[in-house]
Amino acid sequence: MTECDFAIVGAGIIGAAVAYKLSQRQPGARIMLFDKETDCAAHQTGRNSGVIHAGVYYAPGSYKARFCRAGLEHTFELCREFGLPHQQCGKLIVATSEDELPALQDLYYRCEQNELQPQRLTAAEIQHREPAINAVDGFFVAQTGITDYKAITACLLQQASAQGQ
Repeated sequence: MTECDFAIVGAGIIGAAVAYKLSQRQPGARIMLFDKETDCAAHQTGRNSGVIHAGVYYAPGSYKARFCRAGLEHTFELCREFGLPHQQCGKLIVATSEDELPALQDLYYRCEQNELQPQRLTAAEIQHREPAINAVDGFFVAQTGITDYKAITACLLQQASAQGQ
């Protein structure tokens, strides 16, 4: 039987991030990663939308809002450091009817309270950005981005492997 210092179950982004951080904090550690699949990020990590969330929908000051913002910054930083695919493309949030305006306004204020600097857009400005959307009002959150989480997971595992035994 092979001995190890650390055993990690799951080769998704969480398992890969744990392996990566352990390899940095414990150079030379024997880290073993176990997964029932033959490839990393075979389930949720590799099948999500790839959005790097800014924390638009979370209560101001909540752990979710704070962790989301910190995670956004760390994700962009990691992508830049290792040349991984990413784009800070922003998110367009719209109301398609008058009935949706109160909820849109609540989200706008939530963005402001979470220090996201949402940009109000007129219906014409929304139509110019996204011709297929028929909106009555909306706003743009520039911080949101996209990435390939499967590529991030593979990179983290490669980096951990290079550091460990």
